[in-house]
Amino acid sequence: MKLKKTKITISKVKSFEKSNLPKIQSILNEIKCWYGEKVGDIDFLTQIINDEYKPFYLAKINKRIAGIIILKINEKTIRIEYIAVDRKFRNIGIGRRLLEFVKKYCVDNQYEKIYVQTRHLARCRRFYRKVGFALIRCDNKEGYSEYTWKS
Repeated sequence: MKLKKTKITISKVKSFEKSNLPKIQSILNEIKCWYGEKVGDIDFLTQIINDEYKPFYLAKINKRIAGIIILKINEKTIRIEYIAVDRKFRNIGIGRRLLEFVKKYCVDNQYEKIYVQTRHLARCRRFYRKVGFALIRCDNKEGYSEYTWKS
């Protein structure tokens, strides 16, 4: 699949379409081992949908869910709580598009920074540096790194 010929849409989730729930759960369940949480559980997803400070966005290609990003909004900052891309759509720019969307949201709404915490995986470190985030903390004992982007 080529990104240049593919239209990617990003939209806020306001409620779940029953038909989309298994796909959302599947994508989030791929990352739950990193977080040790039940990120794909319906109770977890419903709680996020109802939390105005945790906007939830879907990236779609031809109406198919390709990626997910869940944010946590504070007075001056945005924290990326979860970001995940369906295995079938990886390496075509979905993650980058989700982050560009959040960066624009940050600027448009006058937030100062975006934070994200990630595992010590080389591909994660490369990805966040490539999209303009700077390393601010590295905890080798706990096995994670924290990055920031300033508007």
